[in-house]
Amino acid sequence: MTDKEFISQASAAYVPLTEADQRSLDSQLKAMPTAGYQYVAEPAPGYDVEGIWHTFPCHGRSGYAAHAVALHWSLERLGIQTMLAPHPSMEIDIERFPKDREEMLMRWLKTPVGVPRAYIASMPPDLRGSRIGVSSFVSYVAFEARPVSEFAVRLCNDPGLKALWCVSPFTADCYTSSGVEGDKVLVVPPAICDGPWKAALEAPHPERHPVSADAPFTFGALGTWHERKGFHHLVRAYFSSFRRSDPVQLAIRTSYQGDQRPTLTQFEEMVKSEIREIACELGDDNWPESKAMPRIRLLTGTSLTDEETVRWLGGLDAFVNPSFGEGLGIPPIWAMAQGVPVVGSDFGAFGELAADVSRKLGVEVGRVFAASMTRVPKEMLRHSALLSADSMWGGYEYGALAGAMADLYAKRPKRSAVVSDEVRRRFSFEETRWPLLKALSRIVPRSLLSERPLISQDEVETLYGASPR
Repeated sequence: MTDKEFISQASAAYVPLTEADQRSLDSQLKAMPTAGYQYVAEPAPGYDVEGIWHTFPCHGRSGYAAHAVALHWSLERLGIQTMLAPHPSMEIDIERFPKDREEMLMRWLKTPVGVPRAYIASMPPDLRGSRIGVSSFVSYVAFEARPVSEFAVRLCNDPGLKALWCVSPFTADCYTSSGVEGDKVLVVPPAICDGPWKAALEAPHPERHPVSADAPFTFGALGTWHERKGFHHLVRAYFSSFRRSDPVQLAIRTSYQGDQRPTLTQFEEMVKSEIREIACELGDDNWPESKAMPRIRLLTGTSLTDEETVRWLGGLDAFVNPSFGEGLGIPPIWAMAQGVPVVGSDFGAFGELAADVSRKLGVEVGRVFAASMTRVPKEMLRHSALLSADSMWGGYEYGALAGAMADLYAKRPKRSAVVSDEVRRRFSFEETRWPLLKALSRIVPRSLLSERPLISQDEVETLYGASPR
């Protein structure tokens, strides 16, 4: 299959923007300081600048958006000003970013294949006029399955892509183990426990209450209502582990992701219908009025800001991460950063982080159960050309999740201050700045990092050597 045929196939499920949408977006983009700065193999006509381009293919209030904000914030702390600018085929109200999902929804390109050279993204304005190499693209990525497709490998190995900045070692391995040139791939963790989220994370979290019928033990889960997120497994696990008489509840905060555009009421009814089907499968055809099934508190929509989301996570007794794969997994990290125990599988970046933290501290982060590599369902392949028919993620039987939830509930572990401190440290600006500096030194001249705030001359010499570059 040729690249052109692959792109055509991958884009078949996507609805292009209407002419009215495109006119509106064009007007919005033209009003931005970075309007017109676009690479398509070569700089756009009229611009001979070459700079750092940070791509963030994402939709709505996704983890990708938080990664983009964290990188943008860190670069500005280093004195390298950046502008977050979307591709013209994506929607975003940059002034309200990232508070309102519908206003800032960033649609994938109609050919949603992650082609870095087709994106406008974040470029330091002071690089305008600098010559730092032909088409120096930087793609900042997370990925939740391995291997990536041959098409993705060809894109990443294109000479135009100078670096692939990955948010986790797991993500980096997804690409390098698939055949992406290793010297291009760099792990640059995002400072997602700092910047705009720091104050919320450092706010006092609620005292744990005595578990009773009036104040039940609350499991929480957060994410889009999407197959990869594993919510159907979570509901089955929860229903099979607890009964209405148990002082426990499951709070699911979710939003829609898909090709349709249901109203909030329609979406909530869809979720309730699917939960009702699961209850019926388990022998109860009267949910939610059931007197047997445990309580579920359903919270739909995206009315919370990121800061409010952080505080909501901090108020849980336990966070459940039922996902089959995450390139990083920001909600469980925000929960751990507040000492909240987390339940999740050992696959992906969450499993990698949980194992490393537990190994270092000698304490559990919650309950981590074993997943088995399972082939990504065929229907998922249409969502991204980065997935291939051979891509695998961490599938599991819902009984494994049920056992982990029941075990954690039985032991009711206290919040862990040492886990909280360790996770905040790992995703702080101070801890992530050096990987970012090393990544920058691979693609920018020495002069760009010299005489910058928070970058010492000794660090510049370590990065570039004693002789000028």
